[in-house]
Amino acid sequence: MSAYLYKGYKISNLGYHQPDHCVWWEAVDKNGCACFHGNTLREVEMLINDSEWEDKLKVKDAEIEKLRAENKKLIVVLEAALKSEGIQDCLKRGCENCGFGVGSCDCRPFVDVIKKMAEKEVKNDAK
Repeated sequence: MSAYLYKGYKISNLGYHQPDHCVWWEAVDKNGCACFHGNTLREVEMLINDSEWEDKLKVKDAEIEKLRAENKKLIVVLEAALKSEGIQDCLKRGCENCGFGVGSCDCRPFVDVIKKMAEKEVKNDAK
């Protein structure tokens, strides 16, 4: 029985299996679990590579979902802030402080409150 080590898996040739009329290979992980089976060494290696990509994609998907959740919370904060009277006045007139136009108004405290609320939401999510 020949054995190869590939990316932490011990791949062994199990030999010819009469009922299937083919050779079988098996990949065993560090815990002794037979994870992958194939008719060629190359096939087993490809199965291992595919599983690594699937694991990486799952991690990326989780990161994307986390970012989406953070964005949803920030949108809720911004929507609540935009309903405040001070920001509504600012939006009507236009202001350089909040970037909604030109001119001057007293929206600076409201802009600071929005930023603080958004930072607080992000910190709460990090915990």
